[in-house]
Amino acid sequence: MKKDFLKWMSLQLIMLLVVCFATSAVWAEGTEQESTLAADEITASTNPVTCTYQTHIQDVGWQDWKSNGLSSGTSGESKRLEGIRIELDSQGYDLNVAYQTHIQNIGWEADAGRGWKSSGDMSGTEGWSYRLEGIQIKLTGNDADKFDIYYRVHAQNFGWLGWAKNGESAGTAGYGYRLEAIQVKVVSAGSAVPGSTDQPFRDANQTTTPIEDPVVDPPVVEPPIDVTVAVTGVNLNKNVINMAVGENVESLIATVLPNNATNKNISYSSGNQAVVQVDNSGKIQALAAGKCVITVTTADGNKQANCEVNVHQDKVTLADGIYTIKKPGTNGLIDVTGAGTANGTNVTVYQTSNTNNQQWRLENTGNGTIRLWAVCAPDKVLDVLRVSNAIKAFNTIDIWEANDPDCQYWYLTKLYNGAYAIRLNSNDSLAVSNNGRDADVYAGPFDATGSDVMWTFEAVPEPTPAPVERAAWIYNTGDVGNVNVRSGPGSQNPSIGGFNEGTQITVIGDLNGDWYQVRGTDRITGGQISGYTHKDYITFSQPSNPGPSFGIRTTAPESGNSHYYSRSNPFYPNISPPNCIGNCTWYAWGRISEIYGRQLPSGYFIHDAYTWWTDNKNGNFYNYGSTPRVGAIAVWGSSYFGAGHVAVVEKIENGKVYVSQSSYNTYLFKYAQLPSPEHLLGYIYVDQPK
Repeated sequence: MKKDFLKWMSLQLIMLLVVCFATSAVWAEGTEQESTLAADEITASTNPVTCTYQTHIQDVGWQDWKSNGLSSGTSGESKRLEGIRIELDSQGYDLNVAYQTHIQNIGWEADAGRGWKSSGDMSGTEGWSYRLEGIQIKLTGNDADKFDIYYRVHAQNFGWLGWAKNGESAGTAGYGYRLEAIQVKVVSAGSAVPGSTDQPFRDANQTTTPIEDPVVDPPVVEPPIDVTVAVTGVNLNKNVINMAVGENVESLIATVLPNNATNKNISYSSGNQAVVQVDNSGKIQALAAGKCVITVTTADGNKQANCEVNVHQDKVTLADGIYTIKKPGTNGLIDVTGAGTANGTNVTVYQTSNTNNQQWRLENTGNGTIRLWAVCAPDKVLDVLRVSNAIKAFNTIDIWEANDPDCQYWYLTKLYNGAYAIRLNSNDSLAVSNNGRDADVYAGPFDATGSDVMWTFEAVPEPTPAPVERAAWIYNTGDVGNVNVRSGPGSQNPSIGGFNEGTQITVIGDLNGDWYQVRGTDRITGGQISGYTHKDYITFSQPSNPGPSFGIRTTAPESGNSHYYSRSNPFYPNISPPNCIGNCTWYAWGRISEIYGRQLPSGYFIHDAYTWWTDNKNGNFYNYGSTPRVGAIAVWGSSYFGAGHVAVVEKIENGKVYVSQSSYNTYLFKYAQLPSPEHLLGYIYVDQPK
């Protein structure tokens, strides 16, 4: 009986050993020995609060949900955890769970602006092939202090680390090691620790001591996994981006190939920093209109991928002025049909004609808007023709009086290629259906890269205004009595003629140094000359008494005055004082002799009065012109009483001309204002001999 009992006890002991050995398993990474999974699994607690969790595993995806300390992840497969979700069955307690992970290339989520996650939200990444390297988990809510949450991780090359709790860090830092599995458990506050809490977090920058596993199992040696996988390429999620200055920042996502490449570090660069900037996370920001290529480059192998970025900028400004508006790549300009001026005249694209119906005066109206006035119709602006009082796409473009801001106030969008779109606030743009001539212009939808809405502005040079011309007089010539006219502005230039004192001239434009450009009657030839005269001899105020200085004769000459009553006066033999009535030629001949002390040229100025004009011109004796001058002879033509008339200018005052004169068979002498200018041929300037 005793032998049977001993035999039975031995059999039970053997069976117990077999069961224990059969339930053992080994978790190991690299060459380090780890405890068996079964020995480390935590049995379900009687605590009513249940924590469930699932992990996203490299090449596997989301694993089934685990709870209450069961392992989620893999063992011996060298697969990284990429994401985790955690939920809590609070059983009526005011209790929740919050968690964040430390992600490859990102860091702790809260530090990177991604924030803590809770209630089943994913922490980590999906589709980016980024490993989890650490985790923090904590309880929240009014009942959080009644419970503790414990968790530990299985880390590459370390195996299972110690238990962390209530927000402590679990995992590694500075090693670049992946998490491969995790266990999480909620217990009542103050309950027994599930296992060793030694070094739940390994930091490469701090001295650490080896982990002492709570259970020592037979070693399991796995093949080495520290194998370098080279990068073979890189892709971007976008090849072309069209964006506007001021829009939300776009992001590029790079995928390094293969997925298990060892070094997935990358950098971004911009081909035109003035247009687009990019940071090392792939976020791009548009700064100005233009085109730019963003390049991503791998640290391993220098592999590259590119994305073209086209940037447009709204409400840019051009200076006020006159422009032609051209269809890029053609000779077609926006044209007012037939140079029309009426409301509703159609606008087309027509070949360049260098006429004002293809010119537009740009007016900045504020707030980035403009109006375009037709130069051929100065009171009309570029306009969208309403249809049933509505502004619609594909409405006709015309010119109309300025009375409809919604159809006539445009703004310019500068496009990536330097051209412009001409747009209304309704987002309709000036468009043309083809690039040929005779194409109607219409209101079309805006497309930042569409050729139909692209235009270039070419400034039309403003015509140079004609120089202002002013009347002036020669003065200050002293005893010389005249001044030179030179071919250029300076005394080094040759003289081409001259003006006498008191001569009225025309000044053209402003001073050129000390010289005026002038035009007037040459004192030598009597013809018109243009040149330059020094400013010191020009006045813009008409002299009160232009001409030579002498006493004004206001009474008849005395009978003993030899200038009139002697044989030196060729007309005297026909005058027999005191009973005679004089004539105009007798008096004028004597008065000139009296003023100047010299006689008129012999053989001339001895016939009827009107012949004196032609005698002077043919004999080329004196300058002449239409401007009155003191001491000049005023000459009327034959239409004036048949023989004409002559008189001598005595005074010019307040624009009025006073002469002394005689008239045959009418009066011997008269001092009076100039008779009627009708039939007046002009004035002979005796003080300006040629």
